Amino acid sequence: MSTVGENQLQRIIRDLHDAVSELSKEHCDTEEPITDDSSSLHKFCFKLEYLLQFDQKERTTFLGSRKDYWDYFCDCLAKIKGANDGIRFVKSIPELKTSLGKGRAFIRYCLVHQRLADTLQQCLINLKITSEWYYERSPFLKSHLNIDIINHLYELNEVQFDVASRGYDLDSQWPTFARRTLGSAVSPHVWKPPSRCSSVNSLVSSYTQQVQDFLPGQDFGSSLLGDLGELGELTCSTSEDLRIELDQSELKQQQLQEKIQLLTDEAADLRVVIKDLQEQLLAKGSDQEKAGEQQQEVVKAVRECTDRLSTTTQGLEALRTSERNLEAKLSVAENWNMELLAKLDGALSEKGQQAANYCDSAWKIQELLTKLKEAEQERIEAKRESEDRARIAERLSQEIKLQEGKLKEMEGNLDMCRVTADKERTTATQQADELQMTINRLQGALSLKERETGNLRTQLQDVQKALEAQQDQMEEHMKKIQEEMQRKSLLEEQLNAKMNELSVSTQKMRQLENHNQRLIVESQSFQAQAKKLEEYKSQCTSLMEINAKLIQTVKRNEDSSKELSEIKTTLEKELKTSQASERQLRTRLESAGLTVESQNLEECIENGQTDNKDVLEKLNESTTAPQKNKRTTSGLLQEANEYSKTDHVESTTRLALAEAQLELNMKEVSRLQDEVLELRAQLLVISEERMKIQALQEVTEASREDLRAQTEQLKSQVEELNRRHVEELLRCHEREETLGKERDMEAKMRAEIQTSMTSMKEECHALKKHNSTLALENGEAREALHRANTETAELGVHVCMLTGQNEEAKLRWEELSNKLQELQMEAQEEVKTLSDSMESLRKDNAGLKEQVKQMEGLQEALQKLQEKLEQAEDEARSLQEIRQREVDTLRSQLSDEAAHHQSQVQGMSEDMDALRKRLDIEVEKVSSLEAKVLELESLNSGHSQMIEKTTALIGDSETIIYQKEEQIKNLKVDLSRAEKELALAQQSCQELGVNLSRSAMEKQAVELKMSAELDDLYRTKKNLEERLIELIREKDALWQKSDALEFEQKRRAEEQTDRDVTHCLSCKSQFSWMLRRYNCRFCGRPFCYSCCSFGGKDRCCKSCSTHSERHQQADQGSPSHSTYSPISSPNQTSTPGVPWILKSPRPDDMAYDIITEDEVNHVHDSDSSSYTTALSPETQQLSSSDVTSTEDSDELIGSVQDSEICLLKSGERTLSVPFSVDDVMHFGCKSKELFIKSSCYSVILISAAHPGPSIGWTFFSEPKSIAFSVVYRETTDTPLEQAKVLIPLTRCRSHKETIQGQLKVRNPGQYTLIFDNSFSRFVSKKVQYKLSIEMPEVCNGSDCSS
Repeated sequence: MSTVGENQLQRIIRDLHDAVSELSKEHCDTEEPITDDSSSLHKFCFKLEYLLQFDQKERTTFLGSRKDYWDYFCDCLAKIKGANDGIRFVKSIPELKTSLGKGRAFIRYCLVHQRLADTLQQCLINLKITSEWYYERSPFLKSHLNIDIINHLYELNEVQFDVASRGYDLDSQWPTFARRTLGSAVSPHVWKPPSRCSSVNSLVSSYTQQVQDFLPGQDFGSSLLGDLGELGELTCSTSEDLRIELDQSELKQQQLQEKIQLLTDEAADLRVVIKDLQEQLLAKGSDQEKAGEQQQEVVKAVRECTDRLSTTTQGLEALRTSERNLEAKLSVAENWNMELLAKLDGALSEKGQQAANYCDSAWKIQELLTKLKEAEQERIEAKRESEDRARIAERLSQEIKLQEGKLKEMEGNLDMCRVTADKERTTATQQADELQMTINRLQGALSLKERETGNLRTQLQDVQKALEAQQDQMEEHMKKIQEEMQRKSLLEEQLNAKMNELSVSTQKMRQLENHNQRLIVESQSFQAQAKKLEEYKSQCTSLMEINAKLIQTVKRNEDSSKELSEIKTTLEKELKTSQASERQLRTRLESAGLTVESQNLEECIENGQTDNKDVLEKLNESTTAPQKNKRTTSGLLQEANEYSKTDHVESTTRLALAEAQLELNMKEVSRLQDEVLELRAQLLVISEERMKIQALQEVTEASREDLRAQTEQLKSQVEELNRRHVEELLRCHEREETLGKERDMEAKMRAEIQTSMTSMKEECHALKKHNSTLALENGEAREALHRANTETAELGVHVCMLTGQNEEAKLRWEELSNKLQELQMEAQEEVKTLSDSMESLRKDNAGLKEQVKQMEGLQEALQKLQEKLEQAEDEARSLQEIRQREVDTLRSQLSDEAAHHQSQVQGMSEDMDALRKRLDIEVEKVSSLEAKVLELESLNSGHSQMIEKTTALIGDSETIIYQKEEQIKNLKVDLSRAEKELALAQQSCQELGVNLSRSAMEKQAVELKMSAELDDLYRTKKNLEERLIELIREKDALWQKSDALEFEQKRRAEEQTDRDVTHCLSCKSQFSWMLRRYNCRFCGRPFCYSCCSFGGKDRCCKSCSTHSERHQQADQGSPSHSTYSPISSPNQTSTPGVPWILKSPRPDDMAYDIITEDEVNHVHDSDSSSYTTALSPETQQLSSSDVTSTEDSDELIGSVQDSEICLLKSGERTLSVPFSVDDVMHFGCKSKELFIKSSCYSVILISAAHPGPSIGWTFFSEPKSIAFSVVYRETTDTPLEQAKVLIPLTRCRSHKETIQGQLKVRNPGQYTLIFDNSFSRFVSKKVQYKLSIEMPEVCNGSDCSS
């Protein structure tokens, strides 16, 4: 049967999941709320109701009506702040009469407010109430089915429902169709939003809000006010779509602005880079390759800028397209408004024609006007937003143009850079040519080497000074290393001291453990010895009895053996006499005659008879012999007598038979002797066992003395432990009292047992008394063991502290080792740098040598150049001579032909001028080359000086390297020693850790046992207290009901007396069939129609109605100080002391409303009976117009502070961990640890700057459960009295399963996650927590509109 039920449950849960998936699919497809027309909603409701009623315990009220899952919801959620909004709302509906109908209304309320999964989860957290309401087969008591159902129901948080609050008979069945009425005063959309502090993610507001403010200046009455109709829903949906698209465009605009800012920043960076590049190009013109690479980088940066500009232009185009789409949608909305205006005109024209439907048309017109006004406002806002966005787009386009101009300027600068780079290349080539020319004049530089040697000597002295300074630095460095080594030794000594302390503590732990084990073994040995002693006692008694029996049997056997031996001797004697008589008879027969023979025979017969009689008497006396021998011998003797009487001839044969019988008797005698021997052997064995028993008694006496000595030792130890642990005895005094009572009961039982065992021997009695005393001492030893375990727990804490200090020492040791490694690395780096400098110096030396060789080659080249110069001078001289000759010839020719050749002379003079200029240029070049030669000579001298310096530095560096290598070797040796010591210390630490873990495991086992016992005691205590409270409440309820019954009986008696009244008590008019008689619902007195209040459904007299109106006015005048009288519930009548109980009527067309906390505080608080609040119409109007949520009412009422706020104000805090939204986003996958001391609490502070994200958390605690809560504050400066409790303090079973939760940020501020451990006075706890965040997804209008 159980398997059939489980299969049916699985099938129902699968059907529920299918219904949930169908609902979500239907909502996504239609993009409209789910109504009562949906068949999947009917299926879902039936399946959920089946699960709620499955395996439910039958519980009834006082009047016998059956309780249903509605009462289960009330028990779970009635006392939870914020979660009882739906319960109060359902209680305020007068149409619902049965518990089933109220439960159905509550489920529909939770579906509309998207809180079904949260409320069910909050009910299932309270395992005690669920176990009281359901049997074991219920799916709500099985964790895996429970989680599956709640996960399915959480999918409905994204589905919107549009179900009516009233108009259905929920007591009989679920509704199967949706009501759609535009003119009704109650719309199915009107559900008041829940309070913010309901459950984990109940901050999700409902999808629609009640329209309460209407257009001014209208002539429509208050009867036309109501909810929105179907025509307004379309405009609302379009306006919502427009708002969503505007939000999306604003987000895109913000993203583009951020991108533009990034681009501007990058452009500024590029400008800086270009300036740097220009400076580098101006400073390093000769570095052509670097300039080329930088130009490439600049080109790449420019390309990236152009790409980003293209992306920004594309983004701007997308913005423009979105603005166009918005304008198109705005035009569509305007067209829709025009259509609505046309419909309004049509409605107005039909107004005169349809006078009967005036109210409905006026309501439609009012709705259309409100919708038109809202649509116009939205259109104006959309226009404003589009204009703002157009301005922003223009501004962005201007910025993009500016950036494009800046890019053009950057490109021009790049071109200029390229031109300058080309120019610098040409100048560099010219400079290279000039350097080649200057190399020719390096010969004179070689003569200056002798002068430079003195300079090199001075430089050597400077280098020696620098080396001495380096040696001083090295000495300081070595001093630092020695100081660090000293610190290391000090730390090692501290480590050794800590290790010694650890070893001492571990030795103490081991001694205590050994002592505990000894005590346990001794107690076990005491118990075993007591059991053995009892067994020995029983064995001794049984052995004594067996011994007595055996002694008696031995005595009997000895007597029987003696008697048998005597009988044997007599029989032998008789045989001998009979043989002699036979011989004599034979002789006589032969000699004598027959007569004589007959006489002899008669005498022999008489003698035989006498002998037989003697034998029979002797055999009769030997009664201890075996009965078989007696019978056989008696039978044989009788036969012998008979045969002797009958015939003398047969006497011989009988004698032979007697001889055979005698032989048999002899065999039996031998057998009996054997048995006697066996019995003697058994006696010997018994005597040996007696000896053993005596030895055991001696051993038991010795063990008794040992036990006495051990008990004296235990007494001394117990006294010492009692002296040490007086405080713990005070704490455990209550438990010791209970244990003392149990011990007294045990002592009484033992005394009774001792009285019943008084018949035993004195030694056994003494042993029993001693055993009882040992048992008492064993109990004291157990208490001592418990105290020793507590001491071991304290020592374990101390050991944990020592391990923490050991870990800190390890960390310091690691830091020192890291510092040593860093020093080694620095030394190695210094060695490497010195070796690199050595290599570079060697390379420089080789290069200088090569330059010297080149200089020698240059000298030869200089000689050749000098020869060439001399040749050129000779050629110039020859040319001058030739020219002078030509001048002479020309002069002669000029003198001859001056008139004809003036032009030729002028040309020649010009040629001469050009040649002179060339000569001047060549002279300047020669001077410049000479100057360059001088510079090269100076450079050569400098190089030679550098060579000498480098040689000296190489020698010094080699010595330093050798010293450093020796130091490194020494450090390596020290390191190897330190590593060995570290390994030894780590091994010892590991061993200590293993021992600690063992001791911790044993301590945890003991603590778990003790905690289990304590938990059992606390549970029994709590159960008894709760049962007491329930009995007291039931008693109060019964007293109230008895008082009510008494009042009802009195009232009925008064009514019976009033039935005889024939006149009205107020106007004294006579009742008749025209003037009907009524009874007041408050005071019960009779009155007529003219004296009626005419105020509502319930008829009452004028005096009662005036009194109630005064009471209502007084309540409205001072709502904070007024006291409401208890309102009668359906199953409770009014009290006789207050005849005018307030019962203001509630109209049937009242919209759904949530009863606030201030309304409940005025009602009489009773857990057994449910009450509903009833407000006057004035207060209802105030609540419908002014009060928008239960938060305002909570702020207005100066109610008692929450326990969470009291905890934050007066509790002791262990830790507070602050987080921001960015920190939570970068939290990671690994969980973090939060420590909470006993009787303290810890806090996680999450500050949210913007609404929208959803904060999630998962946590579990060790070693036991923790209480969890969430509190909201607007800022850190707001006082705690103004804080809002989002999730009340609930005790979570976080030590058995991980707790998950989520909270949506509706308002910016600080959200405080509280982990409370104030209920635990001794146990500290650790919480492993993990935080996550979900940002709201940005989607298109089509997706978001659903």
